[in-house]
Amino acid sequence: MPATTSKKTAERTQRILDAAQQQFLETGLRGTTMETLARRARVAKPTLYAYFPDKEAVFTAVIARLMEHWKTIVGAALAAGGSSEERIARAFLAKFAAADDLIAGSPHTDELMREGASLATRNAASLEAWLYEAIETLLVEDGLEPDDAARRTSLLVACLSGLYKFTTRREYLAGDVAFVTRQLLA
Repeated sequence: MPATTSKKTAERTQRILDAAQQQFLETGLRGTTMETLARRARVAKPTLYAYFPDKEAVFTAVIARLMEHWKTIVGAALAAGGSSEERIARAFLAKFAAADDLIAGSPHTDELMREGASLATRNAASLEAWLYEAIETLLVEDGLEPDDAARRTSLLVACLSGLYKFTTRREYLAGDVAFVTRQLLA
C-alpha cells in the first residue's frame, strides 16, 4: 500500500474514532447506530463498515485508543520526580482526572460504564496490568520484596479504585488518595 494511502487510512480511522467518541458520550452505546457514526464522521456507511464490522468494534477501538492515551498520562506521572508514594498517588490522580474529563457532562455515563465495560474489558485490563507492573517495579526498586510489593500494589489498586468509584466529594480526592497511598506504603 502506498504511503499516501496508509496515511489517508490512518487519518480516516482517527476521524471515525473522534466522531464515535463524541457520539457515544452524547447518545450512549444503545442510542448510537452505525448510520449516526458514519454521518458524524463524514464517511459513507459502507466505508465505515470497511473499517469496523459493527458499533461494538468501533466502541472497542475508541476504548483502546483512550487506554493508550491514559497509559501515556499515567506513565508520565509515575516517571516524574518525588517519592514512590507521591509518584503513585499522582499516577492514580492522573488516571482519575482523565476518566472524569472524558465523561464530564455525558448524560450516558452510567450506561457507558456498565454496558461498555464488558466490551472494553480487554483494553482496560491491559492498562490495569501495566499499572500493576509499574507500581510493583517501583516498590521493588524502593526495597520491598517482590511478594510484598505485589500485595501492596493489589491493596493500593483496590483501595484507590474504590475510593474513586465511591467518593461523592471530588474536591477531597487528591488528599484522600495521598493519605491512603501513604498509609499503605508506610
